[in-house]
Amino acid sequence: MPSPAFFRGLGLFVLSDFFDCAFRTEVRQEILTASEDKATIVRDGKEGILDESSRRVLSANVAKQTSRLVKDRLLAIKPALEEHFSVTLNGCEAPCFLKYGEGAFYTPHRDGGPNSHESTRKRCVSVVIFLNGRSSEPALGCFGGGSLTFYGLMGGPEWEKCAFPLDPEPGLLVAFRSDILHEVQPVTFGQRLSVVSWFFSEEAPNQ
Repeated sequence: MPSPAFFRGLGLFVLSDFFDCAFRTEVRQEILTASEDKATIVRDGKEGILDESSRRVLSANVAKQTSRLVKDRLLAIKPALEEHFSVTLNGCEAPCFLKYGEGAFYTPHRDGGPNSHESTRKRCVSVVIFLNGRSSEPALGCFGGGSLTFYGLMGGPEWEKCAFPLDPEPGLLVAFRSDILHEVQPVTFGQRLSVVSWFFSEEAPNQ
């Protein structure tokens, strides 16, 4: 499975240990004990659609203080993201704290772009922060499957459907253009815990 360095070479923004061990442990524990809702999608011009054949994941209702703290940390790297993607960013959405249990997934989709719903059209850069890691066999605090997989990262029609799964590390942050096609493959065991957010802009990011 390609390493984070591989994705840096393909233009993604990759930052190791964005959350240190102590902080990600705190956030993990809060996600596991918080109340939760089934995550929804946008479809046919409508928001809040529940379709578990496309997206099956739980969104944890963490404390406002935790959400604010994570958002502040994300905003602190906005200048680095602007430089990397050659775009002016206007801020980011409140982070979502996600729990993918066994069998959970998100089919191939785009988070934003000019052809998306008006609520997501200004999403420019997507961010994912991994709170735990994968393992080949069941292990405490780890999960199986659940790969964040990208499509179309390399130019040319021959690469259009080529899938590149990212091997996550606890604390790793990866940012990418919101119009990039990607998916979360089904989790085979354990619980995949992550934080996601989206930076928005009036501009298109550098291709």
